[in-house]
Amino acid sequence: MSRVALSLPVLLGVLAIGFLLMQVVPTDPATVRAGPMATAETVAAIRADLGLDQPIVLQFGLYLGRLLRGDLGVSIINNIPVASELGATIGPTLELMAASLVWSVPLGILLGTLAAYRRGRAIDRAIMAISVAGVSVPVFFVGLVLIWFVG
Repeated sequence: MSRVALSLPVLLGVLAIGFLLMQVVPTDPATVRAGPMATAETVAAIRADLGLDQPIVLQFGLYLGRLLRGDLGVSIINNIPVASELGATIGPTLELMAASLVWSVPLGILLGTLAAYRRGRAIDRAIMAISVAGVSVPVFFVGLVLIWFVG
């Protein structure tokens, strides 16, 4: 079976796992949306509105149908469409991505060329160690260290 043909079952599996993980979260989305002072009737109405009173198989089918139409739903916390939340943040995200590529690609090419030219020497081992550390250390930790020393 080709990779393209296998991608559909893999995507369906990832969607199913994500959906099922959201089902086992101990917090009820209707209770979160209703707030701490909501009555049981209000929570029940929100559960019906969100379709949480339906069988889980039907909920998954409705979820897949909405995804195929491009409907990402409404944020439970902010009560606004998820697509508009994503749309508001895509510009700054692309800006950060472009800025990081502008300096990381030339730097990577330069260091890779230097390591290849000085293969087996101390500079090669240092560049390799920094590269492995850069891939291995979590991004948030690198951010905290940079804030500490640069910021």
